[in-house]
Amino acid sequence: MKNAILKICEKLRGYSDTEPYFEVTEIKKNGDGTFTLNVKVVDPAEDEGAQNESN
Repeated sequence: MKNAILKICEKLRGYSDTEPYFEVTEIKKNGDGTFTLNVKVVDPAEDEGAQNESN
């Protein structure tokens, strides 16, 4: 089961330099055998702007 979850997380993660992608922040196992994933959207364009401001 753990490998299946990791594969799902890899697909969600994406790691694109140009397009927004999902980053898994937390996984919880529910009492009924299901899982709840918390994800956040990462927008590389926003991160790039922040880097330019610090230069």
